[in-house]
Amino acid sequence: MTIEFYGTKIHYQLQGKGNKVVLLHGYLEDSTIWGEFADELSQRFEVLSIDLLGHGLSDAPFKESTTDIQADIVAFVMKTLQFEKAVVFGHSMGGYVGLALLEFYTDMLAGLCLFHSHPFADSELTKENRFREIELIKEGKKDLLIMQSIPKMYALENQEKFAQTIEQTIQRAISFSEKGMIAALMGLRMRPDRSEILANTEIPVLYIWGQEDKFVSKETFDNIRFPKNTQIAILQNSGHNGFIEEKQNTLNICIPFIQKVGS
Repeated sequence: MTIEFYGTKIHYQLQGKGNKVVLLHGYLEDSTIWGEFADELSQRFEVLSIDLLGHGLSDAPFKESTTDIQADIVAFVMKTLQFEKAVVFGHSMGGYVGLALLEFYTDMLAGLCLFHSHPFADSELTKENRFREIELIKEGKKDLLIMQSIPKMYALENQEKFAQTIEQTIQRAISFSEKGMIAALMGLRMRPDRSEILANTEIPVLYIWGQEDKFVSKETFDNIRFPKNTQIAILQNSGHNGFIEEKQNTLNICIPFIQKVGS
């Protein structure tokens, strides 16, 4: 299903009934990454999964898909579908969009879950690395970049177990446009530090981190200042995709959180 936002087509999936939940995927993913996790949640809740700009079947009209623009679009989709208040789950890049929602659309959040994400801006080194990725894409090496990046989202010991899922994610990412990928990388480089926004919020927060995460380091995790109303869960056997690597464990964490805070 699609919704138009000022001429930009945004693809989404809607399933289930009950308390409203919004799922926002990470970079090089789309709404299908939630897979069985979303299916399980939809047995109890109404679940909205959105393809962010330049990912999946959504358009990529901008040179820079900033987190602020992404948040505006997500809020528009939520309002259009009468998700005026929902529990938002943001994975990695989706977490950055969730934090922008927290800043600009606070009243629409019943709760916020940051899945393998953080509130900080890119470091100078990370910004340089994103520019290197952009150059690789411009040199026609998009597929190579994707094939190298996606397996790293999983703990080393989980890569064989989830080989089929990894390959499916790679093939979907290969279908994304170069323009959309570059715009997403530019948007990630430009995002502001929202650590104060997170630290001072009164919205209930669930934070989930993987012990084997190669993208959110232990140092980054340790430096986050969480608000008082925060539940923290550390997945001992997961990398960057705990909702796949430890699906049942994460469901056991997330379902009570939604039931407690959901509208």
